[in-house]
Amino acid sequence: MARPLGITESDSVLDRIVSDKLQALESWKGIEREASLRARFDSYTGNGAIQLTRKVIEKTANGSEHIQIIAEIKKASPSRGLLAPVLDHRSIARQYTLAGAAGISVVTEANYFLGQLSWLEDVRLLLQTEFPGTRPSVLRKDFLVDP
Repeated sequence: MARPLGITESDSVLDRIVSDKLQALESWKGIEREASLRARFDSYTGNGAIQLTRKVIEKTANGSEHIQIIAEIKKASPSRGLLAPVLDHRSIARQYTLAGAAGISVVTEANYFLGQLSWLEDVRLLLQTEFPGTRPSVLRKDFLVDP
């Protein structure tokens, strides 16, 4: 499959990740159409994710005395290997929230980071239930090569 405009090859681990994503892209598109994904995304904005993210940015930009931390949930990495043989993403998200994280980054890339897309929704729903109105923002961390 041809690389999208703007993605150049450099013979790095990132090239392998992009190549794998491009190969899987068509099957993913068959599982869920873009219009369905957009509708799901639009339904989440009412939960305050955008407002919470703006609040974090405004606090930092306005010289808050508190450091804003975005904590990460990641099972492995290509450079470091397996970081957590057993990873309880819900428990980690809860602990990060109780420790005051302003945001939680959930690594969902499966082949190289051993993440799962389901973790993103699990974390969002858990925090929405246990910390209504005060939960940290939740960020998906992955390699996306197509809208």
